[in-house]
Amino acid sequence: MTELQIAAESGLCAELNGRILAEKKSTELLATGQLDKFVILYESLAAIRSHDLAFNAPIIVSDAAHSFSEKDPSAKIKLSTGELLSVKQAIEILMILSDKTAAFLLINTVFGNDHNWRCETSHFFEQLKIKDDFFTVSDQNDDDQLIQDSHMTARSLLKILNKLFNDFPEMLELAKQPELVFQSDRQAIKIKNPNVFLNDADLVTISIANSAKEDDLVAFFKMNQKQYLLELLGLESSQLRDRDTRYTQTKELFSQVRDQLWQK
Repeated sequence: MTELQIAAESGLCAELNGRILAEKKSTELLATGQLDKFVILYESLAAIRSHDLAFNAPIIVSDAAHSFSEKDPSAKIKLSTGELLSVKQAIEILMILSDKTAAFLLINTVFGNDHNWRCETSHFFEQLKIKDDFFTVSDQNDDDQLIQDSHMTARSLLKILNKLFNDFPEMLELAKQPELVFQSDRQAIKIKNPNVFLNDADLVTISIANSAKEDDLVAFFKMNQKQYLLELLGLESSQLRDRDTRYTQTKELFSQVRDQLWQK
């Protein structure tokens, strides 16, 4: 197996069918910030597919969700008590903006409470034969719980991403949207998609804040008519958070991997 030479704590490059081409410490358990969003997205979409939930089912923002939205530094859209939106909109917000408030809303809408969500997630992990990964959840009170930290290996994340984007390929198309158009019964707003697009390489990247000092990067790209997935976990945040240089830095990261695997 080729060792991935990249400035990240862990990572891998694989075909979208799961075959790994190169990796670096891919079985090492790392804190992975908000990458649990992919688990919540899959579970929500699976509930819709099984007709346990409607795509356009209404979500009414509770006092707890409003409070969470106000306190959540990741929230690009602030929601008020009683505001009405749909499951579809919450999925779009979570996929495009990685907004923790959207995760909060989906967990409570799809599963009713945090305990049910954790049970379903354990079952989901068993199906994928994921054993070592875990989420740490806040225990403030029954109405104000959300993942505080998640730990995952790059290989386990690959299983989750393969499952999500093979079962629901429309999510990859959603990630490519240039902007999010959100309209509830109280507000209408357009937000530019913060994901990075390098159209010349047919590359879609999703950068997610991990901590004050690190970011995680998930990328999808085509090479020789095949679809590939790249995970870079534990990147120094300075590489991705400067908006003026983000395009160049992301392109450089991708070029390094491409050169290692295809231009030897």
